[in-house]
Amino acid sequence: MIGRLNTQSLSKKLQYVVDYYQRQPQAFAMHSAEKLGKLIDVSESTIIRFAQELGFKGFKDFQQAVQEEIFENEKSLSSFTYGKPTAEQSNNLVHDTMWRDQEHINLIRNQLPASLVESFVSQLEHANQIYVAGTRTSASLAHWFTFGLNLVTGKAHLYDQQHSDFISIVTDMKPNTVLVVFSFHRYAKSTLHLAQEAKKQGMHVLAVTDSEVAPINQHADVLIPIQLPVRSTLDAAPVTFSFLNGVLTDLSLKQGETFQERTQKFESVQLNDFFYK
Repeated sequence: MIGRLNTQSLSKKLQYVVDYYQRQPQAFAMHSAEKLGKLIDVSESTIIRFAQELGFKGFKDFQQAVQEEIFENEKSLSSFTYGKPTAEQSNNLVHDTMWRDQEHINLIRNQLPASLVESFVSQLEHANQIYVAGTRTSASLAHWFTFGLNLVTGKAHLYDQQHSDFISIVTDMKPNTVLVVFSFHRYAKSTLHLAQEAKKQGMHVLAVTDSEVAPINQHADVLIPIQLPVRSTLDAAPVTFSFLNGVLTDLSLKQGETFQERTQKFESVQLNDFFYK
């Protein structure tokens, strides 16, 4: 988009904006014009003029175009095979893929600040009610995490967009209700709309996604970016499950006696027609 500009004819302040955009285009996809102005040390009106110089009516139109350019150019499914060995290069593709997953887990473990993870866990620990949502490639993450949260806390509910009534949820909402949303490329709009409405109704929104500038960022109180070198939701799943397993482990220890009591009750139930010993 910058190719449309004759940068030599721009004011110094607009040239600062151009330089920042070339180095950090993700910031323009994520932040408001006001916040960008503070980051670059120019006025909000300068940011808006920058968008207009590029031919947009205003900053929002420009921001939408930036988001589309960042998130649509790379398709997650076609990225799945990128960088993976071929049959000719590997004697055991399954083992090699597991090794790659391990490397990705280590990468994300080192990237996520401990304070961010602690904030995510703390919100769940102190929640009176938890809803979990995710669709398409995120559905399995939502199902598994809801099951795990219920074992640990007994407070989790899976939000099924086909069968759950959001109005009923809001009507029965307890104080300090948390919504956990999984939103991975290609970012289902239904999940984004749910998070937006939940935020309006006073819920705390925790998001797990694949980029710090993913669209869900606009509606999240806490955002966990599982940001891999290649955007592939299939590659992100093992790393995300590992992160969630760590969250459940942390929660179970923080619950202490409450978790032990739930475990004992759970194990004491005898359903011989459903399970083998």
